[in-house]
Amino acid sequence: MNVSDPVPALMLSLSVGRREFNLKASGVCLRQGHALLLREGDAEYWTLPGGRIHHDETSADAIVRELTEELGFVPRIERLVWIHETFVRHWDERWHEVGFVFLYAIPPGSPWLDLTRDHVHREDGVAMVYRWFPVADLDRVRLVPVYLRHHLGRIPDGVELIVNREDADETESP
Repeated sequence: MNVSDPVPALMLSLSVGRREFNLKASGVCLRQGHALLLREGDAEYWTLPGGRIHHDETSADAIVRELTEELGFVPRIERLVWIHETFVRHWDERWHEVGFVFLYAIPPGSPWLDLTRDHVHREDGVAMVYRWFPVADLDRVRLVPVYLRHHLGRIPDGVELIVNREDADETESP
């Protein structure tokens, strides 16, 4: 690497054998009783937009970067609502994720505010489909992590810690 070359981003992620750890920032946008969710490529589930936090980057900076890259505008970050620890077992792999979830707003007049259609963004050739789902109907949506089904309808006044054990089919919130 040449000294003048930019240093590649170092995502805070660790893989050892069949174990994976990620540090992630995600965003919740609510509008008229709907939540904006994301499905990447051929995934069979929906999730919140966001991504891994880079070394030397705050979680708030990470969600602004991720949303700006994916949605094409700079969101207004309102506040941190959840910190979650999620444990997932998939086949013989075990995943552990620590995530910071921020409430954000879309600028007035943005086409992303249209609740009636899918919004598609392509990233590295993969379709990223965004859709507004009624919060009251989230029990019918395959949502990952599962704690979101129950929590998106009740945004806390402060910051809430959620321990989400999908490896044991339990979700608890201290």
